[in-house]
Amino acid sequence: MLASCFALSACNGGSSNKDDNPSTGTETPEPQPETVSATFVDSSVSGLQYQCSSSTDVHLTDARGVLTCEIGDTVTFFVGSIELGSTVMNEDTVFITPATLVGDNTNEATDAVLNMARLLISLDIDQDPSNGIAIDESSLQDIGVVLEFDQTSENFESAVESIMTQLTDELPEGPYTLVDAGEAQGHLVLGLYIQYAGLYDGTVDFGDTVTRLTFVVSREGYAYGTNESADGIYANAANDELAGPFDTLGNFESFKVDGSTGATYFVPATIDNGVLSGTEENGLVSFTATRQLIFDPVIDSALVEQFSALLPLTIHLDDNRSFSFADEALDGFPFGLLAGGTPHSDNAANDPRFWDINVAEVVSTRDDTVRLIAIAMNGFVLDIAVDLSGETPSVQANWTHVHEGTEGTATGFETEHSSIF
Repeated sequence: MLASCFALSACNGGSSNKDDNPSTGTETPEPQPETVSATFVDSSVSGLQYQCSSSTDVHLTDARGVLTCEIGDTVTFFVGSIELGSTVMNEDTVFITPATLVGDNTNEATDAVLNMARLLISLDIDQDPSNGIAIDESSLQDIGVVLEFDQTSENFESAVESIMTQLTDELPEGPYTLVDAGEAQGHLVLGLYIQYAGLYDGTVDFGDTVTRLTFVVSREGYAYGTNESADGIYANAANDELAGPFDTLGNFESFKVDGSTGATYFVPATIDNGVLSGTEENGLVSFTATRQLIFDPVIDSALVEQFSALLPLTIHLDDNRSFSFADEALDGFPFGLLAGGTPHSDNAANDPRFWDINVAEVVSTRDDTVRLIAIAMNGFVLDIAVDLSGETPSVQANWTHVHEGTEGTATGFETEHSSIF
């Protein structure tokens, strides 16, 4: 698992030329167009209609909200005859949100974005967007009405009232009413943050020295991690503990580099299409990092609760070192420990103040397995799979120390309610 987070590889399935089939008279097949898949999120939205510009066919997003088009296509989204908007499917497109369709520099505070989210959430067949938004086929009607999203919430409520009745009258316990603006906005914020969430890895350039930068962005828009200073200290990086989350446009007011070294930089930074970049105003330090691991938009909260009941969890990295976390994390992360959960680095003199703070976030919940990514401020990173399908849980953790290059796989662990496994 962890190796795939930090190593990108490309494979070719083979190639052919005119000499591969001599004198057969067989024509070389036309190359197939390259495609790209993305997920529509305000939570994941399944059953949403979309049309790629390279085709006249109308498709539905799948159970995970995924759509596929040719690279370079303009994709347009619909609910029946109601057009939501369009965007271009680039090679690096991963998530599409209501803000993507409305335009640049828009978020939950933009009327059109919020109104679109309110409509999608309100159409959810089970009225519980925390487990994803599923649009029933009976709601995909041609109602012959143009719905304008760029209007005040009050005007939108009046405009959509009769439309909601038409689109949800056949649903269980329908017709549904439009969800409250405040409730929708809170849910939308999480949908906007998921487009940035994940594990990032990159470098810090101090001018004459380039070092490693690794951090995790949580589902709530917080980021914690580590960078090596120019002097070799394994420093704290990303969010300052008191700064709160970055904004839903991907902007950090002050991304921290060389934290707890006595010479900390606070640098404006931006995440765009899975790439973070920032430069200190005097040019003393700059950095860039690329997302290596993307989180699933929707997770099984019941499975996460089952996992949480095991905490604190201690994973034995080797005979002498253990990594522990519980539900005592820094703001914005569900799990972690504020002290005592992380082993010293091999070069312990490089561990600064607060070196042992760690945080962990849920990557996915599939096949009765909770996958998490954990990071400590001194450079330990763990990719953890907790299998809850059997009578007793099992754990596999692939770990590395990003500054020292040590790594391993661990399966031994202890929980609050168990002896050593």
